[in-house]
Order: sequence, then structure tokens, then C-alpha cells
Amino acid sequence: MVFLESPAGVGFSTSTDKDFYTTVGDEATAKDTLLFIVEYLKRYPQFAESPLFISGESYGGHYVPGATKAIVDYNNNAANVNKINIKGFLVGNAWTDAPLDNQGAVEFAHNHALNSDDTFAGIMDNCDFTSIGPLKGAADEDECNKFLDRSTTEMGNINIYDIYADQCLSSVNKDAMHLLSKLGDAHLHSNPTEDYEPCIEDYLQTYMNLPEVQTAMHVRPGTRWTQCSEVVDYSYSDLLSSMLPVYEELLEAGIEMVVFSGDVDAIVPVTGTRHWLNKLNLDVVTPWAPWTDSEGQVGGYKVQYEGLTFLTVRDAGHMVPYCQPVRALDFFSAGLKGEISSL
Repeated sequence: MVFLESPAGVGFSTSTDKDFYTTVGDEATAKDTLLFIVEYLKRYPQFAESPLFISGESYGGHYVPGATKAIVDYNNNAANVNKINIKGFLVGNAWTDAPLDNQGAVEFAHNHALNSDDTFAGIMDNCDFTSIGPLKGAADEDECNKFLDRSTTEMGNINIYDIYADQCLSSVNKDAMHLLSKLGDAHLHSNPTEDYEPCIEDYLQTYMNLPEVQTAMHVRPGTRWTQCSEVVDYSYSDLLSSMLPVYEELLEAGIEMVVFSGDVDAIVPVTGTRHWLNKLNLDVVTPWAPWTDSEGQVGGYKVQYEGLTFLTVRDAGHMVPYCQPVRALDFFSAGLKGEISSL
């Protein structure tokens, strides 16, 4: 398993071309990912025949299918003799189509009793879902903003990445090692929600900036790790572009695709994902049904389409492997083995 920081400028990664940080978009990111894979397989030829799966989440909804398409195009170029054994991808809570994902977020907030009927109706009647920021641009911008403000007020101080988890009430950087001690027990079972650490981002930032951690990871001295990049200025037009045409190309190419969704994420929720999946007009092979995790509990629900499997992960927020590690490992392992239908 290889973890790739993408695009350059996030995490501990850098670019020798500083202009890259202000010109980066989906095409450049996909091209760089392809280049990394090509060079990686040259350096480690023992993996050249191994089946390759790509996985990611959130804006990985662009990164993952984009990189997969770049690999498919590379393989289709007769000049490239050494083909990449790409098999498929897994992508979760995936930002895919702005209007549909935004509409789904508004519906999710209403359906989960975070917003009133009046506020929901006001947003639906006055806001243009083709933009974000959130929902900049509107049929009636002043009215839209009024209802968006009301929506925020009604929700209160909740964690929109996991609506049933507590919010972090302290911005003080705490001892990062405390996080490790909590996680050791919390993630030994499939329902760690009661042990969800609200201030995990504070702990993580502290931990990743410890000198001994950066030394162990061979990080350049003086590097500061942040939760979100302070240098990358990503393409706004790419952010708003739809990935559905890419999905259609990959379906034609026979790529195995697994789309998963933590069902208590309000930022890129399951409602929006179901909207854009319906836009693909895929034939259902195995209808909607519960899937069972390795502890015998309902792990979520899944439906198998022609060329694509969609599954939800019960009681998981935006970061599915953190919220439900056992369930995430169950479907992740099954996906790699081509046994997703057996869940």
C-alpha cells in the first residue's frame, strides 16, 4: 500500500516549481499521479504485474477517477509498451457533481432535523446549486443568503463531518500522545462513536509537527504540517466541474468501481451521491440490501449496478476509516479481492 500526497503542496509534499501551486487543477494532478505511478513501477519492477487499485475520499471524488482515467489513456497509447495493471478504484463521500452534491447537502440537513421546513423551502426556492462557498450565486442572491444564514443558525455548533459526534470546544494544541492512547482502545471495535475525539485535528497537527515524527518520516527540517494546505490555490472551475463524463468513460473501459458513503456526513452526504449515481442510469444487478460487517452487525447498505457498486457505511461520518475502522477494513478488503458482492 502506497500513500500519495496529492497534489504537490499538501501535507509534507512540495514542488520544485512554485508556480505549480497557483496553476494546479484536476488535469495537472492526474498527470502528476500518473507520472508518480510510472516512475514508481520503474524503480520497483517487482510490482509491475500487481493489480492496482486507487482509493481516496472527499475531493478524491475528482482525484481518484481523474487519475484512473489518466492511467487508462496511458495504457491505450500504443507508444507506452509497459502497461499499468489498473483494476479499479474505491472512493468515499466523493465530491463529484456540484449541483447534485449541494442539493443533497441541503436535503440531508432537512431530513436529519438540522433545519426547519421553512428554511429548507427557502433554500430550495432561492439558491443556485451550481456554485459553492456555500452556494454562491443564486436565483435571488439576497434571499438565498438570508436562508443560508438561517440554516447555519438553526444547525448550531455541530460537527458537519459527523453530525452525531461532538464538536471540538477547545482550540488549544494539546499533547498529541494523548490522542494515541485514546485511539488504542476506541478503535478495537466497530462502533467507536462514543469515543470519537472531537479535537482530533488539534492533536494531529501537534503530532505531525513533533521533531521526532518529522525526523522519522525524513521530512525537510523546518517544514510545518497543516490540516489544509496554505500554499495550494486549486482551480475553482475544476472544483465545480462534473466528473460524470469521466465515470462514463471508465465504465466503458471496464474499470471496477466502488463508491462508499458514511451515512452521517453532512458535508458531502449520501443524498447527493445517490443523486449523481442516478444520473449515470446504470442497470441494477443486485438490489438495495444490508451488508454485514465482520462482527455480525449491519455495516450499512449496498446496491450493485452494472460496473459499479455503491455502499453506505452505517454510523460513519466524512472520514469513514476513522469513524468506523472495522467496517471500513471489511469492505476495503472485499473490494480488493473482488468479493464485494459477498458482504
